[in-house]
Amino acid sequence: MKTFLVVTATALVMMGCFFSSCNKEDDSVISTPQTPALKSSAVFTVTPSGNYTDDADAIQLALNNAVTAGAGSTVQLTAGTFYLDARLEVDGFDGYFKGAGTQNTIITTYGQVNLALANDDTPALIKFRHGNLNMSDMTIQINSPEPATGMPDNVWWENSIPFLLMVTGNPSDVPITENQIGGATFDNVNFIGGPGNLFDKYNVSTFILVGAEGYSAAYYELTDGTYNISDCEFMTAERGIVCYGPNSNDTWTIGGAANESNLFEDMNHGVILLDFDNSYLEVSHNEFAHMKRSATFVAQGYYITELAPSTCLIHANDIQIEDLADGIIIGDLSVAYGGSKLLNATISNNDILLENAEWGGIFAEGGQDIVVSNNKIWGSGLLGIYTGIWGYLATDWTLIGNNVQQLNAGIAPILLGPTTSNFIVTGGSNHTNVLDLGTNNILTGVNNMQGNIGPELQAALAMKHQIIMESLHH
Repeated sequence: MKTFLVVTATALVMMGCFFSSCNKEDDSVISTPQTPALKSSAVFTVTPSGNYTDDADAIQLALNNAVTAGAGSTVQLTAGTFYLDARLEVDGFDGYFKGAGTQNTIITTYGQVNLALANDDTPALIKFRHGNLNMSDMTIQINSPEPATGMPDNVWWENSIPFLLMVTGNPSDVPITENQIGGATFDNVNFIGGPGNLFDKYNVSTFILVGAEGYSAAYYELTDGTYNISDCEFMTAERGIVCYGPNSNDTWTIGGAANESNLFEDMNHGVILLDFDNSYLEVSHNEFAHMKRSATFVAQGYYITELAPSTCLIHANDIQIEDLADGIIIGDLSVAYGGSKLLNATISNNDILLENAEWGGIFAEGGQDIVVSNNKIWGSGLLGIYTGIWGYLATDWTLIGNNVQQLNAGIAPILLGPTTSNFIVTGGSNHTNVLDLGTNNILTGVNNMQGNIGPELQAALAMKHQIIMESLHH
């Protein structure tokens, strides 16, 4: 049993969603690793009603029928626009949810959807409980600046949609059961938001949320999930993909290859993955544009104190950041506070452009044996690679071959803060300047800058930390 930190209700509000339909016809379905035991080739086809108020019922019925038919069933949306005037929720769907292409099948909202839930579950527009979801070839687009109503603490959400699609387990009013299984694949799906009242910018907070349900600090664990996201677009929302643990024995692949790249554009955070137990996480070959807080944020020990180590690869992403952003944030809060290592991480071959960003390219809180190699960080910002501040311990990192020569850094291209130790930094140019304030760090082929972190910078960094934590707690 995991040990959990007590967190605010809003921090635990996070998880994903899904859909439904009508009309049954036979067709063949190809088995995938996400659907290991095909039991049904049933296809439930849904066409737009044209009545605006009937599409949600039709999709819900089709999803329910597919659950009854068994694993491998397909819910097929035809070309056209489907309007949701109510939440969708399905339990045990293990099959395929398909459209006729991102330009042809559009799901959107009609009026304000009431997301009030009697048992205080997470307010998501589409919710998918248990099973394995395979979603493809459609667009979910939210146009209204106030598409939802009825959420708890609605002043905070400002009538935006808190969570567009959620993958989760039991409702919060069901007794806690450990080791609930879930998984999802998203291929060729576009998630498009727009302007709204949330932070005076967005009409959607999070596009995809994966995790446990409910507002209490005692919640269940999702386990043995495989999550693949490829060839998708995430446009204009506060966050793109979020998973807050506990999740155990998971495999996450976001991107994975050049021909499976995802696009994240115009949002605060692109990908947030926190607190995994014995899992593998890969975020690679994606494009991030106009990110205002972070492109990718992966960390262990934020809310959960007992985990088996997980492995993370952040590789070959093309990142452009602005405003108060870091390109990549990595963290191991267990190490930061002197505990055991929970994260094995490699950050390599990423291209990070700072467009007058106030922060930096790669930022870390804690961590041990982290490898940062062959990243290019350029443009204009405060820092290129930095860690070891706010008293967080970071030890035994290897920084090798990173290209920061074209970075106009306000402080330093590389900053090893006072609580770093036993770092190895290797570079091949005298233009690679390192401000080393740590202990027993070894610098080879780089310039060791002179200086320190003054009180003004310390205050600015503390404010940055507060901004990051507040962005996770809603």
